[in-house]
Amino acid sequence: MLVEDALKEILIEKIEITPEEFNPEAKLADDFGVDSTELVEIILSLEKALGIKIPEGRIKKNFSIKEMVGIIEERVALA
Repeated sequence: MLVEDALKEILIEKIEITPEEFNPEAKLADDFGVDSTELVEIILSLEKALGIKIPEGRIKKNFSIKEMVGIIEERVALA
């Protein structure tokens, strides 16, 4: 599964965005209102879906989707 596809599915499920709202430049907190608890849920879902571990604090809620994809792709490459 591609990182961007996994993230899109998880965001649609966890924070109930529409597929059209999934924009690489969108910021989790600013554009979608993601709080700290939701961020943890998103990260745990990504780890499970992709079989990776994302170090605590590596992804922040003010990150854009594009920034998240970059970090997650780094973790996938290391796995």
